[in-house]
Amino acid sequence: MTLLFLLLLPGCASCAEVWEYSVKYLGMTVVRATGQLERISYEGNTEVDHLLLKAKSTRVYSLLYRVDNEYETFVDSNTGYPIRYLRRINEGSIRGNFTTNFDQEREVAVYDSVDEVKLLQKSHDFFSAILFLRRQKLDLGDTYTYNLNVDRYNWEVTVKVTEEEKYKIDKRTLPAKVLEVRFRYLGPASKPNIDTDILTYHLVDERAKLKIFLSDDENRFPLRLEYKLWPFSVKAYLNHLPTH
Repeated sequence: MTLLFLLLLPGCASCAEVWEYSVKYLGMTVVRATGQLERISYEGNTEVDHLLLKAKSTRVYSLLYRVDNEYETFVDSNTGYPIRYLRRINEGSIRGNFTTNFDQEREVAVYDSVDEVKLLQKSHDFFSAILFLRRQKLDLGDTYTYNLNVDRYNWEVTVKVTEEEKYKIDKRTLPAKVLEVRFRYLGPASKPNIDTDILTYHLVDERAKLKIFLSDDENRFPLRLEYKLWPFSVKAYLNHLPTH
């Protein structure tokens, strides 16, 4: 239910996008997410888009379920595919730091420097997958399919551009595209229950219905996100257009 969020690709190499989302459940704001993404040098010779995201439950919702998480991903700015993904989790009874290193050439991911997992070709982590959408032209009726690895498990993600609409934010009206997202589990055959953060494991589900609203301009800002998986319905709203 900490349904978070969306990667904001910088418009220039020296700029960083800074943004904030509010996540609502049953009409109440339960989580706020803040973050920025900027282009940096990684290990001296690779240019990456670096996202740092912080998600924290509101004071009232913390009485029911406390969330204080950080997510960090490093995406090759040339290919759009992840190199490294970090999670610092402090929610409910779960505490821990988790690292995933992606080797796209060998098609493997190494979890916590121990478990080597076979990937599907050109796989994403949870957040790099959404960033990848911002690289696409996104014409009405288009369908995009790509691979996702979440907590050692492989998924196929299908995204279809279904609608065009006007979206109001910061006293402005922007054209927007509506994307419908579906997930299909691809293995391995057994999928045990993993004690991990509620977002990146439980959000990806074949029964889930996910909509993403992107501004229909050169920025393709993620404006709103709607997630439905009975009996839950969660919405995330961009509070203001990102600043640099």
